[in-house]
Amino acid sequence: MKQVAVCRLRRHLLITLALVASFVLLSVCHVLAESDAVDWRTLIEQYKSREGLTVEERFKLAIAYANIGDIWGAQREFQKLERPGWRDDAAAVLAASEERLLDRPNSVIDLNVVAFASFVLEDYERSCAAFERILEVDSSNEWPRAYLAWTLGRMGRIDEGIEQLERVIKKHPFNLQLRMLLIYAKTQR
Repeated sequence: MKQVAVCRLRRHLLITLALVASFVLLSVCHVLAESDAVDWRTLIEQYKSREGLTVEERFKLAIAYANIGDIWGAQREFQKLERPGWRDDAAAVLAASEERLLDRPNSVIDLNVVAFASFVLEDYERSCAAFERILEVDSSNEWPRAYLAWTLGRMGRIDEGIEQLERVIKKHPFNLQLRMLLIYAKTQR
């Protein structure tokens, strides 16, 4: 009798442990799927020293620099992409990211690709919408706000862009690049 009770207790314990482990695993997977967070510095390290990056990889490298506040690094990488046919490449990268967003609407990297590629293609409305969505999904990163400001400026919405820049400057008060952008924006009023 005692042996049967011990067997039942072990079985219940194993089932309980299996259920708890399954619940924890599902919870972790759900959190990871919801956040779609990107470690921008790791992405930079992964791509910056590699030769022969694809257009999409170079695009993501530029975006990674932008998302850590390295405006000049982002500009340098985007300039490497500029050549005849660049707009076609940007459109292809954009289409691929939009396709992936159908399955993963909170993918920060794909939202960034849509925002920046739309900017390159002068679809500023789409670019603004994507930057705003990025700020919702990844609210801890203020750097996309600087690019939202620039996009708003391209649309003639200078005062809104200045507001956005001022918000970023509050978090990064000693960033000279942001201060220069703000001065430039104020001269465009």
